[in-house]
Amino acid sequence: MRTAAQLNLVESDDTNVPSVAALRIALLWEELLEKVESSPAAALGLLDIANSGKVRDSSALAELEPTLVDAIRR
Repeated sequence: MRTAAQLNLVESDDTNVPSVAALRIALLWEELLEKVESSPAAALGLLDIANSGKVRDSSALAELEPTLVDAIRR
């Protein structure tokens, strides 16, 4: 499970103490990443999170790009 790593990708008001909302978003991000392989529509949820401004790391968005391309192909 990559939740701790995913949590680092989510914006929080206090970078030292992740908020409940940040944890929820990180868990949803992880769940959608797992689902996108079997349900390409899950990519829409990933895009919603990315566009919400809650993802702070540009590498997270770079990692998302191949997943989105694959989902579009399917």
